[in-house]
Amino acid sequence: VSLLDVVGGSDALGGMAALKQPPPVPRRRFISALGAPVGLPRHTTVAIEDRPLLLGTTEDEGAFFVALAFPVPMTRVVYWSTITLLFKTAARAVLRLYAPLVPSDARSAGYDYRRALSVVLTDYMFRCPARRLATRLRSEPRTSPIFMYRFTQASNHTPIKPCLGLACHTMELPFLFHQPEEGLAFDRDEFQLSHTMLGAWAAFAKTGGQPSLPLDTRQGAGLSSEAKIAKWPPWTIDTGATLDLRWVPRLDLIGETVCDPVCDYWDTTGYRF
Repeated sequence: VSLLDVVGGSDALGGMAALKQPPPVPRRRFISALGAPVGLPRHTTVAIEDRPLLLGTTEDEGAFFVALAFPVPMTRVVYWSTITLLFKTAARAVLRLYAPLVPSDARSAGYDYRRALSVVLTDYMFRCPARRLATRLRSEPRTSPIFMYRFTQASNHTPIKPCLGLACHTMELPFLFHQPEEGLAFDRDEFQLSHTMLGAWAAFAKTGGQPSLPLDTRQGAGLSSEAKIAKWPPWTIDTGATLDLRWVPRLDLIGETVCDPVCDYWDTTGYRF
């Protein structure tokens, strides 16, 4: 079940499996999905147990899908056509929203519009749905915490060449399972990050409570005496506390908060086109 299915679904990208309504479970809370997941009526409900939740995305999620669909550089015409195909009557609004990503000299500089499309898909398919789900769950009478992360460690641990040096879809998994890409080895920082993630995920799975991990208390990144062992604070609507997963991990109190005009726009669409 994809995250988009949970928060509203989309017909635009296609290929998503239909979400199956689970059987009733005693003491299980339900939330109504805004909009209708693919192939289901609009009032479909999704079972969400009141248990601790670890929720996150990677920084360059969309680049993975764009690389598979568009193996060569993208022109403006192809970019506009793709946005129109995906978002139909909302295409103009989407193009305006992401216009700042395109440099003013894009035509003369031979700008590759796959970069812009990657950001659009990252926000539409992953980052904003994650924020929406967290917000919906925090609006429910839940007592269990939600821990939010965003994996931003750029690496080469991927078989997808356009994703080299990025943090694409699934690129946190080699770190989480401590399995470098075949033929590669973790460098010092990558090894430290993998070890930290293993410890944090294991602690969360065992207790459901706040994992402890080294956090960079400065505004910049990098291993230093500023990195101190601290608790990973839960995500709330007020703080939007999101763990920036790189080495050294850093706490971001801005990136995933409800004060995000880009995600606010996507929420108004219901993620259906």
